[in-house]
Amino acid sequence: MNNSDILFRKRVKEEIVGVLSNRWMTFLQILKRSLNCDPEVLFNEIEELKSLGVVCAREDVDGIKYRLSAGCKIGKEDEEKEKKSERVKWELKDSKILGLEKKVDSILASLPEASPVYSQWWFCRSVYERLVKFLLSIEVKNARMAFIGCSTLGSITSNYNKEKVDIFDIDKVLLDAVKEHCVEGTRLIHYDVTSGRRQDMEGRFNVVVADPPWSRTLLKSFLVRSASFVCRGGALVISFPQILTRHSAEIERKNLVELAEKLGLLLQNVLVGFSKYGVPEFEKNAYESYGLKLDEAWRKGDLFIFRKEKRPSINSEQLITSMPKWEQFTQGKKRIFLKRDGYFEAGQMNVKTIDGLEDLVYQSTSSRKDAWRCASLISTRNCVAHAYGRKELSMTLKEMLTEKCNYIKGDRKIGVQATDRVKRRILDMM
Repeated sequence: MNNSDILFRKRVKEEIVGVLSNRWMTFLQILKRSLNCDPEVLFNEIEELKSLGVVCAREDVDGIKYRLSAGCKIGKEDEEKEKKSERVKWELKDSKILGLEKKVDSILASLPEASPVYSQWWFCRSVYERLVKFLLSIEVKNARMAFIGCSTLGSITSNYNKEKVDIFDIDKVLLDAVKEHCVEGTRLIHYDVTSGRRQDMEGRFNVVVADPPWSRTLLKSFLVRSASFVCRGGALVISFPQILTRHSAEIERKNLVELAEKLGLLLQNVLVGFSKYGVPEFEKNAYESYGLKLDEAWRKGDLFIFRKEKRPSINSEQLITSMPKWEQFTQGKKRIFLKRDGYFEAGQMNVKTIDGLEDLVYQSTSSRKDAWRCASLISTRNCVAHAYGRKELSMTLKEMLTEKCNYIKGDRKIGVQATDRVKRRILDMM
C-alpha cells in the first residue's frame, strides 16, 4: 500500500467518524453523506473501525446500524474545506415549473438501461427541477445551450429555454429515446467527444452543460471539448466527482481547474453535491454481488461553473484520449456491448469468463480495475467477459437480440439455434 492509499483511507475514516457523531445510522445513510466514497471501500473502513473499537453496531428493524463507541471523540471533518470551496450558495425557489414533473416521469420511463460502457448514471427524478431552474437562472439572455453527455437534462430543458438547444451524446439509442420528449427544432447529434473536433460548433453556445464520465481521461477530454463550444463571455457548467470518489479525486479536481484556466475559463462557483444520480441496474447488480444492497440514490456530483474569459493558451487537442469503439445490441430496455477495436475479429466466436469472475459479475462500479478494462463484452447488468471471433459474434447477437426473436431468458428459449454454450452465456449476461 503506497502513501496516497494510506492517506486516502485515513481521510475516509475521518469522514465516517465525522458523519456518525453520536447517532445510530444505517450504512446507506452513511454512504449518502460520504462525498461519493466507493461503497466497498466505505464498508471495509467501517468494519476496520469496528475492529478497533471506534465504531459499534447493532441489529435494528432497518438492518444494521452504526455509531461511535462511547468515549470516542469526533474527528476533524472535511465539511469546512468543502464549505470554503462552495463559493456562492444557490437556493431553489419555491415556485414549481409547470408540467416539469410529468415530463421527467415520462422521459425516465422511456429510457433504456444505463450503460456501464459509457458510465451512465441518470439524474435522480428529484433534481431535474433544480437543475433546470439553475440553468435558466444563468445571466445570459436568450442563451443558446448545448448539452454534452446529459441528454435527459437537455431534452427537459429544451421545453423551457427560449432558444433551441443542441444535445450531443455518444449513445445513439439514448438519443432516439429522448427525441420525442424534445421540442421541435432541438438538434440531437450523435457525437463522441474523443473522436475529433467539431469546428462548426466551437464558440457557438452561451451555455454549455457537460456531465462527463468520471474516469481520469474522460474528465479531461470532456472539459477540453465542452470548453471549445463556449463563446466568449459564455458559461460552462460541468459535473466533477466529489473528493472521496477515489484516492486521487481531490488532486484531479485541482488539475482540472488549472487546465480550465489554460482553456480560457475562469472558475466562478462550485455547487457541492448539487447533482444527484439514481442507482442504475449495473451498479445495483455489482454491489448486490458484493453483499451490499443499494436501492436508494447516493451518488452526487459537484457542479463547477466557469466563465469563458479568453482564448486558450495551449493546444488542447493533444489532451484528448480516444475511447474504444463499442457496438450495442438491445432487447427491450436491456443492452449488451461488444468491443470493436479491430482485435479478435476473425475465427470462431467464443465468450470466456475473466479470471476471478466466474459468475460474470464485476463487483465494482466506482473504480474500473484491470478486470473491467480488459473486458470486451459488457451488459447493462454489469456482467463482463472476454469475446473472441467478434465478427461472427456480432452477427449472432443481431439474430438473438431483436424484437422479432422469441427471446425468453427464464427457460433459455430464443428463435434462432439456441443450443450452444456461447449463446447460453450471452443470455446469462442479460
